[in-house]
Amino acid sequence: MQKDSATNVPHESTFEPALLLARALGALVAQLRAADADQSAVTQRDQVRRALRAAVAAARATALEMQLLDGQLHLGGRVLAPDTSLRDSALDALVDGLAAHGSMVLDVRRAAAPGELLELARLLSTPGAARADQGAWRSWSVRITPGSSPAIADSTAVPESVRAVLDRLTSARDDAATQAVVHELLRMVTTVPWRDDPIVVEAVALRLVSESRRRGARAGRLALETGIRRLLTPTAIDALVKRLPASSARDELMPVLARAGDLSVHALVQLLQDADTIAERRICFDAIVALDAGEEALREALQDHRWFVVRNAAALLGEMGVIEADVHLIPLLTNDDERIRIAGARALMRLGSERALIALQGRLVDEVAELRRLAAAAHGARSQGKPSTTALLNALDVELDEDVMLEIVAVLGTLGSPDAVQRLLRLVRNESGEAEPWMREAAYTALVAARGAGVQKLFE
Repeated sequence: MQKDSATNVPHESTFEPALLLARALGALVAQLRAADADQSAVTQRDQVRRALRAAVAAARATALEMQLLDGQLHLGGRVLAPDTSLRDSALDALVDGLAAHGSMVLDVRRAAAPGELLELARLLSTPGAARADQGAWRSWSVRITPGSSPAIADSTAVPESVRAVLDRLTSARDDAATQAVVHELLRMVTTVPWRDDPIVVEAVALRLVSESRRRGARAGRLALETGIRRLLTPTAIDALVKRLPASSARDELMPVLARAGDLSVHALVQLLQDADTIAERRICFDAIVALDAGEEALREALQDHRWFVVRNAAALLGEMGVIEADVHLIPLLTNDDERIRIAGARALMRLGSERALIALQGRLVDEVAELRRLAAAAHGARSQGKPSTTALLNALDVELDEDVMLEIVAVLGTLGSPDAVQRLLRLVRNESGEAEPWMREAAYTALVAARGAGVQKLFE
């Protein structure tokens, strides 16, 4: 493999799919920024559509993880310096958009929806827009986050008398002394004036856990562990969860919440429903996924009468990879609310079980375009027993949505069956005289995926 000696990264000829996706997104951002007075609105729209199609095609092949740390661009685990040959104007447009927007981390999931990629590009093409959530934004498949934690609380908010007792815990040397201090701390968090105060509960919980780790098997460990168990009541857990979005010790709080398991997830799910900002919802969502617990509570939430509760529960079950939840998510595909149908379909696609994918394939005739797109993608995602292309070919005959048509064509290339290849050949040759240029280009790309670069000889 050729290397760029200055940066120790692969040469241009061997760059990874993630770099292709980053460049495609950057080209879309740059296209949205451009406002050429000499071009008509139709021409500008067509150029944006072309750039979006390129980004969607790249996202089908890979996910993307990109960070800006200390002025350096990290992409796929590598550092791309500004002077490396792998940097180009498109990639720089994406980097500039993230930096100007105040965001330092970009994650794009594989097979992100066209609408999500377009929304991301629009966001980064207008970096001057004021945002209350400090640059954080998340959709189902895309997440951008700022480089620093939001809303860090002042540690001096812990009352002085509480801090004094916490300091005594560190100096307690034997079991009896440790037990006495732990008892006093537990009394503080359960009686006035600091009963259930989130800041006080957080300070006590973090100190008990850190002191237990520090002592190891030495004296006082049993008293500390007992204190932690007694502290983690439903009321205290609610207080800790409420502290999570504003705490400067969020990483340290997560192991504490993990000790409470399902009780913590219940509280986080409730906070997720009540959160006012995107940043708070993202923190709750990520915390639930990190805890990897509460499947029963989330399955119960699928029966809630509120659509957004069902949507969040479905998204979490998919994100957590709870494969056995597919039987509970499949009924969502026929829900009257299209938002719930889409959430269920995305979660099932994320799980990727045979049962989930087979159920999704049946939605090729759904009235919602995103459901049809996911149904088409499901035909190409099965690892066992590749499905027949008949349904896809029939759907392509009547489909009017451009994104769904492109998904079907891409999947035909993935399946590579004889009838799929024949349809792709007809599209490339435009035998009917009705194929748009973008459709012919997509069909050619799918042919290459199905039969390799040798298909070029057919068109010479």
